Amino acid sequence: SEKGEKRPSVSGASLAEGEASPPVPGGSAEPSCAFLCVPVRWRSKIQGVARLVRKAPRPRPFQPHHESLLEAFATVAGVFLHNSGLARVAGLHQERSEVMLGIARMLSNVGLEEDKLVRCIMEHARQLTSADRCTLFLVDELTEELVGHLDGDTVMRFPMSVGLAGHVARTGTTVNIEDAYTDERFYQEVDKHTGYRTRSLLCMPVNCEGQTVAVAELVNKAGGPCFTKEDEETFETFATFAGLCLRTCKQFQRLAKMEQQQQVLVSVLGKLASADVRDTNAVISSINESAAQLLKADRCTLFVVDKEHGQLCSKAAHKTGGVEIRFNLDEGIAGHVARTGKTMSIADAYQDPHFNPNIDRLMGYLTKSVLTMPILHDEEVIAVIQVVNKLEEPFVFTLADERLLQYFCLFAGISLANVRLFDFVVQ
Repeated sequence: SEKGEKRPSVSGASLAEGEASPPVPGGSAEPSCAFLCVPVRWRSKIQGVARLVRKAPRPRPFQPHHESLLEAFATVAGVFLHNSGLARVAGLHQERSEVMLGIARMLSNVGLEEDKLVRCIMEHARQLTSADRCTLFLVDELTEELVGHLDGDTVMRFPMSVGLAGHVARTGTTVNIEDAYTDERFYQEVDKHTGYRTRSLLCMPVNCEGQTVAVAELVNKAGGPCFTKEDEETFETFATFAGLCLRTCKQFQRLAKMEQQQQVLVSVLGKLASADVRDTNAVISSINESAAQLLKADRCTLFVVDKEHGQLCSKAAHKTGGVEIRFNLDEGIAGHVARTGKTMSIADAYQDPHFNPNIDRLMGYLTKSVLTMPILHDEEVIAVIQVVNKLEEPFVFTLADERLLQYFCLFAGISLANVRLFDFVVQ
């Protein structure tokens, strides 16, 4: 009984299953066996059934005292079966703990290279749950995207609002389904991109200190139609170690990047300070090259405000071969920033109504991500700096980039003010 209700023992005589009855006078059948069955319980929970059988010829039926003896035996057997189950579960837990401890050591020895760590996590998650494949989606908090690491070193980016992985990343819940295509949340573009067919799917968060740092998708359970509750528990334990390693790796990368930026900042500020204020183009070129290097951008252009003509002008734009760019203050993103004094960060320039595509046509260039910021002196906008096309992931300029450029613009403003002062003295 699944519910464990008390059942009576069964005693009587019957024909043996699959055996023919011997012919007897008068056409009646002689019993070929007698049996006695009693449930084996542990605290009202059925552990099994004990059965006694007496076979032909002419088996004697079991009596009530036989039933009492078998029930007493079943009581002792229930205790043994229960304890045996506990020992088996304890052995499995010990075995799992040893496996997890070995994996934890292995993860800690991988080091702080993100690619190696991700591959190691994917492989062990796949083995632990008997999955055919595993995809690990890292959460990018800055862009609110998931960075999916697929088999074959393939990496895909998509919004956190998309797919089952996005649902798990937002809610922190587990999704276990037998057929992924029956769930409307399943993002089929990944299968289309890889040419793979997803059937059963287990999607679980990888957390660290209460925050989801990644989402794992375990695909196509081997030897079964779907992933089990035991698979969920196994991965949840494994995810504790994986989440800690991913968080440590992320913090290390952040610190390394900050240190690198500080070194670059000191270098570019030194270059800026040593620029000859007698050569305006040299100062502007130094600002452009330094800003592009600092923010890892493809290009940088400094537009100087020409109040007399109501225009923005650049004679030494980065990577333009010295071509002069000049347009009115009411045109383009740079013109808007010069008029309002507010910074603009745009992921796709062609989707912004302020963007002036004529400059791209003039230069034969394609602008994508743009960060444009005013350069002030005595609370007056004297120039606008525009960095274009971020060269590293996430390929858009972040809030950290804005803060870094803002700090850089303080020194750029001083250099430009010194240039203007020198020109004024000369004139």
